[in-house]
Amino acid sequence: MIFPTEIHAMQLPEWITSERWGEHTLLRVNTTWSTFCISLYGAHALSYVPCGQKDLLWWSTRAFAQKGKPIRGGVPLCWPGFAENTEPFHGTARLQDWILVEAEMTEDYARLLLEPTLKHEVLQVSLEVLVRDRLVLRLHSQNLGSEVMELTQALHTYLQVSAWNDIALTGLDGCLFVDKLNAGSEGVQAGVLHPQEGIDRIYVHSGAVKVLDPGLNRVIWVRKAASGSTVVWHPAEKAATIADMDSAEAEHFICVEAANTHKDKVSLLPGDSWSLETVLSAEPLHA
Repeated sequence: MIFPTEIHAMQLPEWITSERWGEHTLLRVNTTWSTFCISLYGAHALSYVPCGQKDLLWWSTRAFAQKGKPIRGGVPLCWPGFAENTEPFHGTARLQDWILVEAEMTEDYARLLLEPTLKHEVLQVSLEVLVRDRLVLRLHSQNLGSEVMELTQALHTYLQVSAWNDIALTGLDGCLFVDKLNAGSEGVQAGVLHPQEGIDRIYVHSGAVKVLDPGLNRVIWVRKAASGSTVVWHPAEKAATIADMDSAEAEHFICVEAANTHKDKVSLLPGDSWSLETVLSAEPLHA
């Protein structure tokens, strides 16, 4: 269950601007290193553009901009549950209004802290964002109850690529995976992953993934912390059946997600905290 809570939004500093997108308010963060955009609906990161580079995130032009529907693209927050075993699907966080409660600019980064306007009955959640020449997203959870709470979650990151079936993912070699498109059967990744058909896999993996993209001549690094699962997803031809996704545009993303799934479910004792983190950065593939 969720309940109203008294949280007050702060006044925006000059380096943050706001604008409307449909029924949602977007915040744009401007720094010397990069620009960043986040929706207050769902605390949903939508765009991250390092200076001199293309956006690292993909955001559907058909995304719904209305309350009650999740936003397609960017980094949806799947919390306090991930995938089909939750109600609503992927949890409540991405379907709630959030507010900005802290913002600071230092010599090293711009920092934001967002909290939902509704609170879970026992779990407290917040999203911390660090913006500089890399993007850091930290999803903080704390058990305020008197019993152990189990948690699955994901930072469901849509990365922008030249073509999803013309990239290579390194860092997963030798990892066990659960193939959700093949009745949950298990396998072991052999070598570099070259997606060529629809993919929905949970890798038992706690390290970094590199997305090698010759079409954009760049490497996207997906680093993470407090995550024992990495999810890789693309719907391939099924994109045409998804209402908020254009099949031609869908050629240009791949999801690589820092997660805690049923393979590494988090058990929070009373008073305990957990911070799921992903760090996104890019560099040239060929100098």
